[in-house]
Amino acid sequence: MKVLFICEGNLCRSVMAEKLFEASMRRRGKPAEARSCGLAAATRLAVPSEVRAILKQAGVPAFEHQATPIDQNLLDWADVAITMTEVQLEAVQDRFPKSAGKVALLREKAGFPDFDVEDPFGRTEADYRACAARIAASIERLAA
Repeated sequence: MKVLFICEGNLCRSVMAEKLFEASMRRRGKPAEARSCGLAAATRLAVPSEVRAILKQAGVPAFEHQATPIDQNLLDWADVAITMTEVQLEAVQDRFPKSAGKVALLREKAGFPDFDVEDPFGRTEADYRACAARIAASIERLAA
């Protein structure tokens, strides 16, 4: 399975989802690949230290990452593309109608119909942790 996680800047949510998904699938011995990208990714920005710390605590090894803008090639690579919010879902479907059928909301794929995964960028450490907890819970359901 090839999964593409999508958020706005490809620095926080989609990166956490990608890395947590990979770790969860490895633990389960299931073959899978994950990538991430952003609708408005700025390649000059770095992954926030809060994201790296959260992932390190979750057992994710150190990694290199450069924010990647979404494009049709990434969507073609993926079996499924997962957004963090409904606004992102609609934006991807509008910009890439060829791939609209493979794009889904994380909350719906995980069976959590009542929340979007809001962006913690520039907020408190507690906001980053809350975001990571929502993503982790969703990923565990996805990977099961």
